[in-house]
Amino acid sequence: MEVFGNIVDSYTMTESVQDEITVRIVYEGRAAKVILDARKLEEVEKYYEECANAGTNEWQIDESKKASATMNAILGDEDRLKALAEDFAKHYEKRVTEGSTVKGKAMFVCASREIAWDFYRQLKDFRPAWFAVKQAPDGIELTEQEQKELPPSEMVKMVMTRGKDDSVQLYDLLGSKEYRKELDKQFKNDKSNFKIAIVVDMWLTGFDVPELDTIYIDKPLQKHNLIQTISRVNRKLEGKSKGLVVDYIGIKRQMNQALAMYSRIDATNFEDIQQSVIEVKNHLELLAQVLHDFDSRAYFTGEPQAQLACLNQAQSLSCALRRQSAALWGW
Repeated sequence: MEVFGNIVDSYTMTESVQDEITVRIVYEGRAAKVILDARKLEEVEKYYEECANAGTNEWQIDESKKASATMNAILGDEDRLKALAEDFAKHYEKRVTEGSTVKGKAMFVCASREIAWDFYRQLKDFRPAWFAVKQAPDGIELTEQEQKELPPSEMVKMVMTRGKDDSVQLYDLLGSKEYRKELDKQFKNDKSNFKIAIVVDMWLTGFDVPELDTIYIDKPLQKHNLIQTISRVNRKLEGKSKGLVVDYIGIKRQMNQALAMYSRIDATNFEDIQQSVIEVKNHLELLAQVLHDFDSRAYFTGEPQAQLACLNQAQSLSCALRRQSAALWGW
């Protein structure tokens, strides 16, 4: 980009949010939950450093291939994939239960076809109910027209092209080009039972689904590829205030670098969920300190006279706190 000098004008992600074209992106790091060996985390970091320094001579290309093989061995470890499937399933279910996702649409990005296939099978073992074929999720009513047009589907689908070395089972599962077009339509239909797409490269660019509000990343991504990928969840939809990026591989530093390089983004557009949790806890602790002198048990367990006295005490405390705040903040 710098070859041609400074950018004369650009439209940043922050400006897009301010203009209400897109929504904010929230980051949640969960790599430590599935890469339990600190040395493995160091290997991931080493991989990124080698990629950043990669050149085009034969030795550098060979070293890059070795680094990729090491990375795939780490990410494709059977025990890790089992832990990954369990953590993902519980995390997804919690978001749905809490109402944190608008339509339950999520994308899981894997590092390779082989890893995606292994992850799919681990997930199927852990949550077999997700792989039951239904026309729509439980509780969703379909019109007569929708019943005719919406095909039954599992909740989880792998979206990628077939390979010549695929097993018969995987080859049949992936389907034809026409089948993938149908998956495209289903994923964009908020009443479809198809909620979770497992991908490697497909749908990471130029695939806009406003209902998609969560993307789980378990693939080494850098620079513009990383920006394109996380942007899948920032499309605007009524009732959707944020898009969530769940990081299972440790890409936060690369994400910050990519955002700074390609988007000139400022910190106001990107939110770290861990920092938000800390701030909320701090506020709760402050409230506990302020209110610790007030005993409200009489209101919930006492007789009417005791309840009235408790309310009067609460009102007095409230007035006193208001006066303290006014003196402190100059209100």
